[in-house]
Formats: sequence, C-alpha cells, structure tokens
Amino acid sequence: MEKKRMFLSSPWLSAKGITLVEVLVSMALVTLVIVSVVALLGQSATYSVRIDKIYTTANLAKKRIDDIKWLQFTDLAARAAEVNVRIDEAGYNDPNGGYIRTTEIPENFDGHAYLTKIRVTVDEFTDGAALGKPTIVETLRADHSGV
Repeated sequence: MEKKRMFLSSPWLSAKGITLVEVLVSMALVTLVIVSVVALLGQSATYSVRIDKIYTTANLAKKRIDDIKWLQFTDLAARAAEVNVRIDEAGYNDPNGGYIRTTEIPENFDGHAYLTKIRVTVDEFTDGAALGKPTIVETLRADHSGV
C-alpha cells in the first residue's frame, strides 16, 4: 500500500513560499498599525499635559475661595480683591510664580446688599505673559451677621 501525502491547499503552506507582494502588503499593514499607535500616544501625552494644567488652575482658584471664605463679609472687597497676582503651584504669592490670579468681589450682587459674588480667575503664566485660557471659578457669599 502506497501512502499518499496530503497537503493543504493554502497559499501560506504551499511549497512555493510567500511571494514578495504578500510580504510588502504585510509590512505596509504593520507599518500602518505602528504609525497609528505612535500618533495616538503623542495625542494622549498632549492632552494629558493640557488636562493637568486645567486641573491645577481649577484647584488654585478653589483654594483661593477656600482661603477667603473665613474673612468677615464686610472685609471681603477690601482684603481679598486682587488683580494679576503671580502665584506658585501651591497658591502662594510668588513674583516668579507660574500662574497669575485675579480675585473680583463686586459689592451688592444683583442689587442685594447682603449678597456678593466671588470670582477667581487663574491662568498659567509663561514666557512673560498669561496664556489667555484662564480657569474661572465663581461662588456666592451671603452676609449672615444681620440674621
């Protein structure tokens, strides 16, 4: 009895091997996948830095509001209002700080003498100027001393 060898009829398993065209197509597909992944990683890093800056400026604005909430209502405008103050990453005044903060406290919010709005604006400060994309946090403060 003669045994016959059975070969699968697949182009990948043929005795001829892989053609040059198949190798080039495979390399093109692998290259496309690698370039896509590298581009995605680059975008991810860019957005990560941007989100970190937004997070930091929002926390600096929130910290400022938390710091001035202990002031007497009548002292808010005189003691807490500020314009373009340079601060560091911890929120402390620093002439070389990387952030710039403005705190606005208008009197008589919406015509009510017992209510005021606190608005804190924080922006990153680089190369001698603010970036122009500030984070703004606002809150209302009521005078409860007369109640």
